[in-house]
Amino acid sequence: MLQVPSAQAQEIVDQYRWLMVEVRRRTDVLDDILARKIPLPLMVAWELAQLQIRKIAELIALGALVAHGDVAGVRNAKLKKASQADYILNALERLNPKFYPHPKMQTTGPDGERMVVDITQPYLRKVDLIAAYRETGDALHRGSISKITQRWEPEPDMQGVSSFLSKTKVLLSEHWIQLQDPRYVLVAIMVAQDGETHTTIMGLVE
Repeated sequence: MLQVPSAQAQEIVDQYRWLMVEVRRRTDVLDDILARKIPLPLMVAWELAQLQIRKIAELIALGALVAHGDVAGVRNAKLKKASQADYILNALERLNPKFYPHPKMQTTGPDGERMVVDITQPYLRKVDLIAAYRETGDALHRGSISKITQRWEPEPDMQGVSSFLSKTKVLLSEHWIQLQDPRYVLVAIMVAQDGETHTTIMGLVE
């Protein structure tokens, strides 16, 4: 059994699912921006994309925080009020080095049994997420007066947006989060066969 009350375990599962549903909505917006379904000037479209990237980074970080809601260190006042993705991720790593989502894939083994394996495709690693999050801070501000007097303008990088989106989808499509108790993982499938997002807590077979 999980070493947390069952009601708390269900609350973790429900809250995590709710956050991943919002991630889906925001990745859908990025898809529409890249497909030019939203008629906006390039600079404005890129800035809208940067806002989605920042929100997605925060949601992934908050999801990891929710998944570790039963850990004493997570309940300190400063971390409970935190919203900055980089701060949350670095703080969680000190509590549990395996806190970050691990991308997985279901496949069929040689004996015909279903099995889960690690993803080998490039995915959004923690260092990538933090870098992207910090870059959005520059993108979403017009700049200092010294930059303005030099007529500085940011360079819209839609290729970077596309790369972030692709790696995020690989990371989250089906992923596990190792809980503090190493016998259990939080499992999430972003788009299941019924089209919905599913989350659960699963015990590992020893």
